[in-house]
Amino acid sequence: MNKKGFTLIEVIISLGLTSILMLLSFNIIFLNVKMFNKTEARIEIQEQAQFIKEFIENKLYLSSGVHSVINKDGYKIKSKDFKEGEIKELRFVLSDNVEGIYIDNKRKKMFYRRNLMYNGYEIGDYVKKFNIEKISEGKGVKIYLEMEKNKEIMNIEFLVYFRNYSI
Repeated sequence: MNKKGFTLIEVIISLGLTSILMLLSFNIIFLNVKMFNKTEARIEIQEQAQFIKEFIENKLYLSSGVHSVINKDGYKIKSKDFKEGEIKELRFVLSDNVEGIYIDNKRKKMFYRRNLMYNGYEIGDYVKKFNIEKISEGKGVKIYLEMEKNKEIMNIEFLVYFRNYSI
């Protein structure tokens, strides 16, 4: 008997096997894309965190201390009256000039300004919270940053002592 073509059972079996293989391959691809996006977000946060940390350390290290802070409610608090908490802006004295580092919570960006009359320039992204705590009777600060991108959250904590402390 000479058979030409496929039977209906052969077609159904081959379609079933093909659909199972396609389903498995799509799941693997989807999982890889999801892991890639998660890893990319972590790397981006780490890069931003490292740059922000080094920038803040360099500025505060050379400063003579904290001048004042703007708390999360927008009120200015002098250094002597502030101990710790979440803030919007950290103002410090550098070369007889009051400078500031602040965050824009809506855009999750951090900015630095040399003159408090102007907005300054961006130094980092993905900053969700900015907390500080005075240490060693005001001779230094402990800084906490919470950074977030695509539901990936990273917390950074570091100490900075003022080289020219005088306040």
